[in-house]
Amino acid sequence: FVACTERQSEIHKSNSKINKVKLLLDSLNVSDLSKSKKDIIVDEAFNLIVNLDNDSINRNNLLKLMIFNIENQNWEKFNKNYYLLFNNSIQKKDSINIANCYRYRAGYYRLNGVNDSAYYYYIKAENSYEKLKDDLNTANILLNKSIIQFNINDLLGAELSISKSFNIYKNYDDKQKLFQVYT
Repeated sequence: FVACTERQSEIHKSNSKINKVKLLLDSLNVSDLSKSKKDIIVDEAFNLIVNLDNDSINRNNLLKLMIFNIENQNWEKFNKNYYLLFNNSIQKKDSINIANCYRYRAGYYRLNGVNDSAYYYYIKAENSYEKLKDDLNTANILLNKSIIQFNINDLLGAELSISKSFNIYKNYDDKQKLFQVYT
């Protein structure tokens, strides 16, 4: 009976930490918060997640933090999130978040002008999304990969990537993405 009560107490503490993480992540969407306040929130959420179980909810929360940090070009925090999410995803064989890690790692390198590394991670993301049969993410990766290929003067490769991307997008009638392919 005592062990059962202790376990219930642990579950309650864990659930309250998960709820706190959700509230913190939701508060990042408040537009009038200062950058320093958002940094504090990101750190607090990260520190809570690190101490929780490696489950899909916490990996998805890490992904949200990672995306927030890449959007705000906070590279140090992005890298911390990336490595933890990638290692946790490998450990649990979470192929969706592994693919997401490759995708955002490629974006990190693209934004920092490291085209060869961006290209490498776009290929890893492309292969991962293809294995998952996730056509739209594959098309997005191909579109971004074609930009890198164009920038490094791999014009044939860029043309092939953009053509594959176009063929996927036209099956989904995604006019906005089709426009991006044409421009």
